[in-house]
Amino acid sequence: MPTTKPTPPTAGTKERKPRRTYTDEFKQGAVRMVTQQKQTPGAAAKALGIDRGLLMTWIHKLAPDWLPQIGEPGDDPKVLKAQLREALKENQRLRVTVDVLKKATAYFANPNP
Repeated sequence: MPTTKPTPPTAGTKERKPRRTYTDEFKQGAVRMVTQQKQTPGAAAKALGIDRGLLMTWIHKLAPDWLPQIGEPGDDPKVLKAQLREALKENQRLRVTVDVLKKATAYFANPNP
């Protein structure tokens, strides 16, 4: 759990907030949230009340073998555009299918054609 350590103010500045320090167990638990429990670094950092950059620093130090898994092959902008294009086509096809089914339901539900 974090503890605070007072830092002396420098000349001409306001008094700083106390600097928080974290135990090794806390750091390891935070890294496990990302590496084993499959939480995103941002979500885990928010849940723990720490900065995402700090958590990423701990991940770099404590689980360097996990880092290549952050970027998936689909993170390439060209791949993402292609996936978006395919998803939009599928969405349009499904909209047409739903429209046809609605019309068919209305046609067959009507007792007097």
